[in-house]
Amino acid sequence: MRHNLMHPALGLIETSTIVAGIEVADALAKRAPVVLLRLFALTPGKLVVAFAGDEAAVEESYRRGLEVAGGAVLDSLYLPGVEPRVTEALLSGGVRAQAEGAALGAVETHTVAACALAADAALKAAGVALIEMRLRRELGGKGYFLICGAQDAVEAAVEAAIEAIARLSGSTMLAGTLVIPRPHEDMLRELLAAHEGGIWS
Repeated sequence: MRHNLMHPALGLIETSTIVAGIEVADALAKRAPVVLLRLFALTPGKLVVAFAGDEAAVEESYRRGLEVAGGAVLDSLYLPGVEPRVTEALLSGGVRAQAEGAALGAVETHTVAACALAADAALKAAGVALIEMRLRRELGGKGYFLICGAQDAVEAAVEAAIEAIARLSGSTMLAGTLVIPRPHEDMLRELLAAHEGGIWS
C-alpha cells in the first residue's frame, strides 16, 4: 500500500523541529486511515510528513496534524485530486522523461509543500513531462522541479505553478522560475547527471 500512486488526496506538513514532526506524524496517522508516504528530516532541522489516502481521511488527518503542530508549522498542504506523478516523484524521484529539443521549465520553492503544490498545478495545466523533482537535504529544505515540452505548454505550466503558490502564500514560498526555449544538451545532461542519487539524497 505504501507505493500505491493512485491515492485521491495528498497531505504535507512541514515542521520547524524534528520532535514536532514526529508528534504530528503519530497523531495524524492515528486520527484517520491514511498512508504515511514519507517521514524525512531536512536541513536545518525540519521534518516533512507526507501522507495520502481518501480525501475525507486526508483532510481529517491534516487538520489534526496542524492542531498538534501549532506554532511549529512551517508550511502545509492539503491537495485533493493530486496528480499521480507528484506522488510518484515524492516517493521515488529521479528522471521521469526527456524530450530532445523541447523547452525546459524550472520552478524553485522554499518548502516541500509549495513544490508539490506548484508541480501539481503545472502538470494539470498543460501537456508537459515531469523530468524530475528535487527536495534535497543540502538545499536547506527547498525544492524544485523540472518539466519539458513544447514552449507554449511549458510557459503555461510554469505560469500555473506561479499562480497556485500566489493563491496559497502570496508568492512568499516561491524562490524562482525559469523557461529555456532550447536548453543546451550538455547543460541538461550535466544537470540530470548531478542528481542521480534521488530527490531525497
